[in-house]
Amino acid sequence: MKNDAKAIAEGVRDGLRRPSTNEPLDLNSATEGQLESLPGISGETAARIIAARPYRSTHDLLDRRLVTSDQYDRIASRITVK
Repeated sequence: MKNDAKAIAEGVRDGLRRPSTNEPLDLNSATEGQLESLPGISGETAARIIAARPYRSTHDLLDRRLVTSDQYDRIASRITVK
């Protein structure tokens, strides 16, 4: 039951941190705070994403092992590369 409550709390937190626009975040220009607003992306992961710029494709996150496949699946529709 404790794990269920934790999962629910994390889901609520992710929902509240979601960007208010429907426009995807550009991996090459998003701030650390904007990246952290993506579901499952911690401050540490956001910092690694910024440090590994520039990107040619959103799939670079997987190719460079910056996020897991599960994390990528959760954010793929919310990111872009310009």
